[in-house]
Amino acid sequence: MSLAERVMELSKRLFRIEDADGAGPLNFDSSPGLYIHIPFCPDFCSFCPYNKTKYDAELTVSYLNALKRESDLERIEHFSSIYIGGGTPSYDLDLLRGVVSHFKETTNGEIALEIHPA
Repeated sequence: MSLAERVMELSKRLFRIEDADGAGPLNFDSSPGLYIHIPFCPDFCSFCPYNKTKYDAELTVSYLNALKRESDLERIEHFSSIYIGGGTPSYDLDLLRGVVSHFKETTNGEIALEIHPA
């Protein structure tokens, strides 16, 4: 059982969480959403609160490879949605293409990309 599945199972047993409309308990049986943090930025904005590091082409390749290996270890077959944020995830389009192509088969839901100026 993956870490995400263990957390969902524990949440089902420990908490009875109601949705915002009061319609009843939230469904923990649905597939989890996935957030992918791409921490690379060419410049650091003074207002940015995100965990980030200076863009380095070699480091981005290593990061993508590590991300793929980690996702293969978790073996979660389906995500309800995928959200890619960061840093500036749109700065390195090859990295972004690699992330999307690796994960696109795991969702039939939305794939969203956070865009901030940099």
